[in-house]
This record gives sequence, structure tokens and C-alpha cells, in this order.
Amino acid sequence: MPAPIVPIVPVEPAAFEIAIIGAGPAGTTAADKLRSFALQKGIPVRITIFEQSPAIGGRLVLGQTSGLVYPWNDYTQSPIEPEDITGPSLLFSNNVLRSQATSTDARPDFHETNLVLGIFDGKQISFETKCPYSKLSFGSWLGQIFKYGASIWRAHQLPIGTMGKLHGLANLHSHPWFPFVTIESMIIALHLSVETEMRGEERNRKNGISESYQNEIMIPETSRRLSQSVAEINDLALSMALQDVDQSSSHSGGSTRVTLEEMVRRSGAHLRLDTRVLGLRYELISEDENKWIVESRKEGSEKLEFSAFQKIILATPWDPAIMEIDEEFDYPLQAAGYRSRHLTLFTSRSGLNSSFFGRPHGANLPEQILPRITPNTSPEQQLSGIHEVAFVREVTRIIDDQATTESLFRILSTQKVNDDVLRSVVDGYQDSVTWVHRAFISHAYPLLYARTAFPPMSLSNSFWHTGALETFTTSIDEAMFAGANVAALVIRQLETEGSKR
Repeated sequence: MPAPIVPIVPVEPAAFEIAIIGAGPAGTTAADKLRSFALQKGIPVRITIFEQSPAIGGRLVLGQTSGLVYPWNDYTQSPIEPEDITGPSLLFSNNVLRSQATSTDARPDFHETNLVLGIFDGKQISFETKCPYSKLSFGSWLGQIFKYGASIWRAHQLPIGTMGKLHGLANLHSHPWFPFVTIESMIIALHLSVETEMRGEERNRKNGISESYQNEIMIPETSRRLSQSVAEINDLALSMALQDVDQSSSHSGGSTRVTLEEMVRRSGAHLRLDTRVLGLRYELISEDENKWIVESRKEGSEKLEFSAFQKIILATPWDPAIMEIDEEFDYPLQAAGYRSRHLTLFTSRSGLNSSFFGRPHGANLPEQILPRITPNTSPEQQLSGIHEVAFVREVTRIIDDQATTESLFRILSTQKVNDDVLRSVVDGYQDSVTWVHRAFISHAYPLLYARTAFPPMSLSNSFWHTGALETFTTSIDEAMFAGANVAALVIRQLETEGSKR
């Protein structure tokens, strides 16, 4: 009697365990692209995202409990969104982010907007313009030309070519060098070598932009966008800051938060919010296998947790005082330089104090005011360390069955804004301000000085760092491309290892 035929059941290969540390734009994109690239290659992966904040969003998360902040702590209000912090065009002006939004269930609907920007010299609003600049009237343009000459036109032409190149990030995934092993090769592909090596001041001299325009207009603009002056940054950063200030309010619509949340959902990653990673160490766990041991702790708990992964993507700025990494890499992991920033949000019944800004009481003020401190500014009029005072949007609440509309404002600064400052800039502070929220962003802006060498994204065949790209440029698009590029590098490595199984 013939032996029964026993069917051979194929054994599915074990999934590669990958940890992503950070759920900002880089981390969420890395998770989304890891899943997509892995499916294309038939590579099984299990993805875990560790995020110390209570919500997705990285440095744009303000809340300490739910991750969302609501005016008056009223959960019936619309929460403070990333667009309220950076400007309503956040999603529209970042091409990579916008393409992701249109590929998810978010599907944003955009509307053209504009605002008036003013420069405050400590005594008065000394300069006004429309943002975007294309909305400026002919008469106002002539007035600017009379004051600053051709520097006005030259300054607005300066970012066009450079930013056109940088926007090529959205198409780099189809470049034959993708995924990029080095930042230098990425810069060459974008034709931005000169712009990263040249200082911002040198670009201004070459373009014939006067010192007075640089000091009076450009420095407040770069300080607002990067918390750095023209003298500190490279040509690329200068162009990025100028265009961002001009375009940050050109369109409204869409939600960055919803887009990032949708990408995490699509990735199928295990999301561990409110979980701080304290240490990473690379250990031999079996005769022929090393794994990364991730030491973490849930917010509010004293219990330490330990998890093992084959690959690590660090998608957040690295601070050795917070996260210890016990491993000698092929290339040293270095903590990049950053500038911190304070954010103050407040609601007011009566708006800003126009008299403080040198205008008659009750007069209209620009929606966005960038302070410029001069040697002749009196101490009582100085807004020391403040880079922006801006109207955000109107908010309405119900008090005693009556609808009351107030104005939401934003202050960006290098130090905490105390009540004395609010008392100066707000009309009738004591009776006018109804809600204040303060937040500190420790790694708000990377230092973008002129340079020719950049840190690696791949530190070994099991560890990658998206933050290396922040030495080149800083934006949501850059962070998302960094996440996608690193995800592709990880999949390439897994293909190599999978063929040896």
C-alpha cells in the first residue's frame, strides 16, 4: 500500500522587526514607505514607532495630555493645528506633504489667502508689504522701491532659482541614484552644491542687495523662520527663509496632522505614544544574531520596558543626555546643533495695542509683525528675543448662551514671554486676554551654516538617522524625503540579508 502523500506547507519567513524612534514627518513617512517598499519586494516586516509625545506630529505637538491643545481648554473648539503655528500654507507649500495628503483620505481643498506683513523697529511699523508679494499693489511697490531701490526686486528674485531646485525633492524618488547613500550625492542631484557652500551674506552682495535692506528686512525674516540671522546661514537657508515668509499664508486648507495620522494608519505600524526611548544597545542574542535592545518607559510609569529589533531608524534629533546609544558605529553619530524656540498662543477680546506699535489707538495693524531691534530703540519698547507677533484666526465660544468671537494670536520668541510683554502688546490686557498657552520647542531649528561635508544617514547596516538631512535643509518636505530615503535604504539592506537566509 503506497504511503500517503503529505502536502508540503511552505514556511513563511519570519518578519524583520524594525523600530522607528519619532513620529514626526520623517518617522511617519519612514513607516509608510517601509510598508510600501516591503510589499513591493515581498519582504515581511513588523514596524513599531516609539513617540515620546502623546500624539503624532513631532516638534509640532504642543499638548501634554491628549497631544492636542484647545483654546480655553474647551474640547468643543477646533484644536491648535500645525498650520496655526507655522502658517496656513504649511500643507500647500510643501510638495511632498501635499502629494501624500492627496493620496490619503485627507484630500485637501485649498483656497487662496494673503496677509499684510509689517516690520516693527521698536517705535513704529517702519515697513509694510503683502504676502505673497505678488498681491502687492503698484503704488505700494513704488513706495518700497523709493525706500530700498532695486534691493526690493532683487530680494524677491533671489529664492526663485534655488527653491526651484530644492522643490526637486518631490521627484528624487525616480532619480537613478535613489535611495541616496550620502547627503552630498543628493545635493549634487539637486544641483545645490554652490548654494550650500555659500554664505547668505555673500549671496546678498553678489545679487546687489543693500546692507540696509538686509539688516532691516531680511534679518527679521530669517530670524522668524530659522531663529538665525543672515550672517549665520548659507545661501540655501536664506532662500528658503525668504520664500517661506512670503508664501506661508498664500493658501489655506488641508490638515498636516490628519495627513500624518493617515500615513501611520496605512503603514500598519504598532504606535507606542507617550513612550520615551532612554537607551539603545546592540547585543548578541543568539549564536549568530545581534539585535538592538530598546529601553523605554511609558510616561507616568516607573517601569522600564525592553524590546528587541533587527533594525533601528532614528527619526528625531538625537540628544545624548536623553538617549544613550551603546554601540560603536562605522561612522560616529553626532548631536547636531539646534536653536530652541518659545511659542505663546493667546486669545484676546480687543486685539493688539496699536499704540505700542506706533499707531493711533484702535488703528489697524498688519496681521504679521516681525520686530527689528535697533541701537536707538528705547528699552521699554523692545520686544527682546521676539521674532513674530501674528494674528492666527478668529475663534468663537458660547458664554451665557451668547456667541462671543475673539482673536487668536501667536508669538514666536527665543525666551519665555511673560505677562509684562503681553500687557504691553495687548490692548486692555487685564480684561482682554482670556486664555494663554505657552510651549517650549527644544530642537526647533537646525543650524544651517555654509558647509561642504555632511553626516551619514547610514551609521551601520542596522541603524539609520533621518536627522542627518537637517544639516542640509529644514522643512516638512525635507523630513518626509529623509524618511522615504532611509526606508528605501533599509529595504535594500533587508534584500541583501534575505537572500542569505
